[in-house]
Amino acid sequence: MSLINKPKVFYKPNSPNAMKLGTRFIKNLSERGIVVIVWLAVFAAASVFSLSCTRFKYNKSTSPDNGGPSHASAKPELFLPKPGDITSAKSGDVFKPWDEKDIVVTKFIKLTDSLGGSYESIGKSSTSPRSSYSKPWDIVLFKYGNPTKPAILVDAHMHGNEFHGYEVLYTIIKWLLSGNDDYAKNILENNYILVIPCLNYRWSRGNFNIDPRMTVTGPSDLEKNGVNLNRNFGPRHDSTFLDKDSYGGKFPDSENESKALISAWEKYHPKVYWNLHQGAVPYTSCTASTPVQLIIANKIKDIYGTIQGKLGVDSVNMATFRISNHFSTGLAVSGASSMGSVGFLTEVYKSWRNYDDIRSSLNNGLQYKQYKALFIASCLMIQE
Repeated sequence: MSLINKPKVFYKPNSPNAMKLGTRFIKNLSERGIVVIVWLAVFAAASVFSLSCTRFKYNKSTSPDNGGPSHASAKPELFLPKPGDITSAKSGDVFKPWDEKDIVVTKFIKLTDSLGGSYESIGKSSTSPRSSYSKPWDIVLFKYGNPTKPAILVDAHMHGNEFHGYEVLYTIIKWLLSGNDDYAKNILENNYILVIPCLNYRWSRGNFNIDPRMTVTGPSDLEKNGVNLNRNFGPRHDSTFLDKDSYGGKFPDSENESKALISAWEKYHPKVYWNLHQGAVPYTSCTASTPVQLIIANKIKDIYGTIQGKLGVDSVNMATFRISNHFSTGLAVSGASSMGSVGFLTEVYKSWRNYDDIRSSLNNGLQYKQYKALFIASCLMIQE
């Protein structure tokens, strides 16, 4: 009779038959188990070897953070302005943007959903009973590339009526996601690109938080000035009340928009932070307050001209930047540097006009090539 037909014999621990049958069973199992163990060992070794040789490859159709299937089912619910919610250029065509402020984030969402990436809310906009705007909209951070690699964070519309920076930023990201050149492929595989296209929803230099002592009116939406976000950051914040558009708030990092940006710095630890502005003769300044930051900044500066040349900028028109290890009063680049990032501030263009020749330069002309080169150089020089 088989062991299965005589279960009582098997369960008597002191039975001689049980001892023999148990010994035979264990021997048979061990002999067969050797083959299984050998196969498992071979499979495990092959798997380890395969993983050690695998290199990250950007794939927008499969990677959750690049707009793949997982991202499609995990889109955040966002409260955003609708067309007509934000009034711009009450004072005429000087501050009239190419893209109205209430569509800039949705335009980035459409680009991201189409070409790959993900996004999240990092905070809410400011509001004030002294402003006609009382809706706390989501401040949205967009993410592209490889989340395991060094990050660069770029923002626009910190001063809400400065739309040239947003224009060049959108064009660079569109190139990055749709271009097939070696620079784009390298960056998507070896960097994490973080973008805030609209930090300040108000169509003015300041935000919606209007101090009751303020009497000066902003030139673009003709409402009382709010807090100038690029004077609100530590470590050298000035809390003195200024009845003008450079008022930096009652204390450092007091504004919702500032807190949202700081939360992104704390969460993603970008190696480089790039802050886009307009209204002055185009230039870029760099804040690097530690020896490590100075090394990165100088590496970027060393390669910046070479990349401009490869993009078609002649030697006469090549841009450069100065590097400082000192903090400036309330500037975002100072706040970023104090938290570990090399900070770049770029004045994209000297005008607030919406002329076609300006847009052309920002989309495919000299300015675009200069800023694209700075973006590429920054990404390459922070790669591990």
